Amino acid sequence: MAKRIPTLLLMIAPYAYVAIIANLGFSIEMMILWPVLFALILLPNMLYAFVLPRLGFGGRRLLFWCMVLKLCNIPVYLGVFLIGMMTVPFAGMILPLLFLFDVSLLLPSSMYGLSGILRARREGCLSVRAAAVCAVLMFLFCLDVFSAVFCYLRVRRAGRTPSGQSARA
Repeated sequence: MAKRIPTLLLMIAPYAYVAIIANLGFSIEMMILWPVLFALILLPNMLYAFVLPRLGFGGRRLLFWCMVLKLCNIPVYLGVFLIGMMTVPFAGMILPLLFLFDVSLLLPSSMYGLSGILRARREGCLSVRAAAVCAVLMFLFCLDVFSAVFCYLRVRRAGRTPSGQSARA
């Protein structure tokens, strides 16, 4: 369970930030809070994704968590998109901030995906071509979700034995 705590914090961080803004209002302090959350939670998770294989996480497990993180972030991305659409007159000021927020949210989950892809490739569950394409897609908005789901399903299917029983990674 302790191995999952950083991942769970990564899952909760954007929602906690949005909840704080919703309760306290958007201010300069709130703009400073996101870089603090990035430094304390998101950045360490980017590194932790590459430590997990040494702690016994296989490619399938890493790709599962990548997929869960990507799917959990969809509502946040939709909210950012809606805010961007509603603030068109102020686009020059707010869009760069929203873009930085999106990128800072995309990178940690993409690192889980990249780590899982590398591990799955070593385990022989992904071809070199599939691994390369999926690794690139992990860093592109929207396509990252498709890549995460595809990789997880491909690795899960590759982990099944011919008798239909699951092989543990």
